[in-house]
Amino acid sequence: AREVLAELYSPSFGKEINPEREILISNGANGCMTAVLGSLIHSKSDEIILIEPFFPQYFSQSQFAGATIKTVPLIPSDDNQWHLDLDALKETLNENTKCIIMNTPHNPTGKVFTKEELQEISDILEEYPHVYVINDDVYYFLTFEGHEHHIFATLGDNWKKTITIFSGGK
Repeated sequence: AREVLAELYSPSFGKEINPEREILISNGANGCMTAVLGSLIHSKSDEIILIEPFFPQYFSQSQFAGATIKTVPLIPSDDNQWHLDLDALKETLNENTKCIIMNTPHNPTGKVFTKEELQEISDILEEYPHVYVINDDVYYFLTFEGHEHHIFATLGDNWKKTITIFSGGK
């Protein structure tokens, strides 16, 4: 199964994925997220950033892991789009931040982050090399017409600090 998944997703990442070292099969996206957070969070001072509004289970999973939860808002604009408050992201990141959970297409708004928006996030995170990005891409194949899906791990030097979760469902 890992070999098939590596073959399926390697073109999207623009590199050959090692099925033995870079693919984990779990009991769904929720089980994977819980395991990942459990491996990253070690004390109550460890912080997770959630993009608000967020999929409700992110909050309970973060609590279960024992993290301090911080939020950064998506802000609706006059052009009927949602935009991440990058200033709030900069203000929220600190030495206690362990990870940021992102998903695109975003649940619940449907927002698809552009390559430029993801690059802006990546640029901000360069100042915090200890911060992992958990990219919940379960809606990878559900991108609306007129939008292009971009995988955060493919931008710049993000491969080693991004955990991308794909799934047939939550």
